[in-house]
Amino acid sequence: MLVYNVFRIITITSSIHTDSFLTAPTTGSDTKTQLELLQFCFPQKKQPQSLLSIKHTIAILQTVTPNLDGQLLDAIQQKLEPLDGFDNTVYAQICFFDKLILHYGKSNQLSTDINNIIMMLSPLLVATQLSKPQWLSDSSHPLHQLIELLQQQCIGWQTDSGKAGQRFLEQFRKATLQLLQDWRSNTADFSNNALTVFFHKEQQRRSKVETRLKDTESGALRAKRCHQLAVQLLNEKMHGMQLPASISNFLQHSWHDSLILTLIHSDNMQTEYQRLRKLTETFIWTFQPFESDDNKIQQRIYRLIPNLQEELRDSIISLNHDLVKLNHQLSVIEAEHLKILKGEKVKPQPFTPIEADNVLNTSSAQISRTLLKHVNQLNEGQWLLHQKDNGQERIKLLLKLVDSQQLLFSNHNGIKACQYSFEEFAYKLSNKSFTLLPHKSRLTTNATQLIDKLALLQEQQKNKTTLRINKEQEKVQKTREIARQKAINEAKKLQDEKEQLEQRQLKEQQLIAEQKADEHSQSEHEKSQYLIFSRMLESFTTGGTMKFYNDKKESRFCKLAAKTQQAAKYIFVNNAGIKD
Repeated sequence: MLVYNVFRIITITSSIHTDSFLTAPTTGSDTKTQLELLQFCFPQKKQPQSLLSIKHTIAILQTVTPNLDGQLLDAIQQKLEPLDGFDNTVYAQICFFDKLILHYGKSNQLSTDINNIIMMLSPLLVATQLSKPQWLSDSSHPLHQLIELLQQQCIGWQTDSGKAGQRFLEQFRKATLQLLQDWRSNTADFSNNALTVFFHKEQQRRSKVETRLKDTESGALRAKRCHQLAVQLLNEKMHGMQLPASISNFLQHSWHDSLILTLIHSDNMQTEYQRLRKLTETFIWTFQPFESDDNKIQQRIYRLIPNLQEELRDSIISLNHDLVKLNHQLSVIEAEHLKILKGEKVKPQPFTPIEADNVLNTSSAQISRTLLKHVNQLNEGQWLLHQKDNGQERIKLLLKLVDSQQLLFSNHNGIKACQYSFEEFAYKLSNKSFTLLPHKSRLTTNATQLIDKLALLQEQQKNKTTLRINKEQEKVQKTREIARQKAINEAKKLQDEKEQLEQRQLKEQQLIAEQKADEHSQSEHEKSQYLIFSRMLESFTTGGTMKFYNDKKESRFCKLAAKTQQAAKYIFVNNAGIKD
């Protein structure tokens, strides 16, 4: 699951920086950190009982034929004994290169047939990684030059390259197998081996073909561009002008041809073009009608004509081979100038634009400067993918003629594929007919991207772990807080109950005390009353009358008839003198 998530990461966060052995020279400390990163992202599910040494692992790699899908780890494990396995660091590096080589094969834009052959080199790359983990950052390592050669020599190859293309593919496969054989016998020289020798011979052969093609086509491209410039110039300057028939005919024939020849033989086409442009513009202007009383224009024409005659004689090189025709043409021009100066009416001939071979080469067509800037940035040797109606074609910019603004393209066999002017190609770029192909190897770039993704994954995993730990700690703290709060509540409840009990007890004690006080008070009162009444009785003498009440509150009067000694008993009688 950890490895799977690597390829789900689409954006590499720029804030994450890792000391990568893919971007800078690596120290021992950095290498250790990077290997720990790989171990984190590619952990072994089960630790083997017997660990193989790096030397033994490389020996196994020399016997392995990788699968076309790049799963080198599976191919290696099939060679192992049941109890044998890899150290965690070795296992992680093999897994890393499995993903790296797979990613490289998808991004280098080489043909599938080419990539299948390159995949054969994956055991060699892994062995180099195990023996020298920092080799990807060492630009002097010969494997870098070999991988660069692979990209440069194979980027233009495509399946339908004909017999020459198939011959290249077979020789490429044989050279790769020979390199692997030398590596297995420990005699491989990455700087000078079967592959580098093959590529060197192939480059020499192709260079000869391409040189002949450039020599053949450069003149034709220059001539084509000169023709385009001549047509643009004349169509632009003659548009809307009133010209005598003889002058219009001269411009569209003798002058048109002279423009082309002059530009072809010029050392600096752009400078010469600007001179001819100004000369043509001035020449046409001298034939435009003007008011007879406009002395200023008339004087200017008088001054220009002698110089024009000399410049025209030097520039009409299409007639240099025939002095009679040249002098006749100059005399015709001079005669027309005299008519203009005399104010004679000239019957103009309607101008018919010279037909251009492409609408983009007309003066009315305007190409974006941004698009032209992209064209100007192209360099010879750059490979492109050409989208055509019947499929795709890989082509190389073989020749870029800045002076004549022409581009020549060839295929992988060095045969001419197509040619365009800068304007035409800029238009093709705008409608996505061409896309650039990588000229340099992307292995190191792919490795850097993969390491960055792994580092991002590690950071995310650490953040998740930290978040999980924080959540667990928060949960524990919450549980503790709940328990603490519960204990506080229970203690408070017990305290409340104790206080309530104490209050009840206090109230009960107060009530008892009050009752006792009341009883004591009542007792004292009764005692007081008893004493009062006792004294009253003691002072009560015989013959005295006392009122008595029964339970029904009925009263009656009785008389004290006698009392015993010491007032222990009192005898009362009613009105009849009978003892009551």
